[in-house]
Amino acid sequence: MKKIVLAFFLFTSLSSCYNTRVMTTKFDPSTGYESQVVHNLFWGIIQKNAIAKNCDSMEINTISEVRVKSNLGYSLINVITLGIWNIQEVQWKCGKPCRENIQKL
Repeated sequence: MKKIVLAFFLFTSLSSCYNTRVMTTKFDPSTGYESQVVHNLFWGIIQKNAIAKNCDSMEINTISEVRVKSNLGYSLINVITLGIWNIQEVQWKCGKPCRENIQKL
């Protein structure tokens, strides 16, 4: 019985519990998903921002879609620390480059 409970806990902690997805109405990304795990401390007072280096390297100043994911393990850490430490995975897709940038390439 203990092995079943442990296997269930490991499976659910590695799978995604909930997602938040934000995208534009004219969704047309130019890249696939890039992701970064971010750690926020003290209810967001101290945070590490996700930086879309792939968009910067292509000189694209727009993001077409953003997803924020969490799982059971991240949620447990958040609950145990009373929100002092919050971990999330942020994923994004870059938008299409402006026509001016296309002409430069």
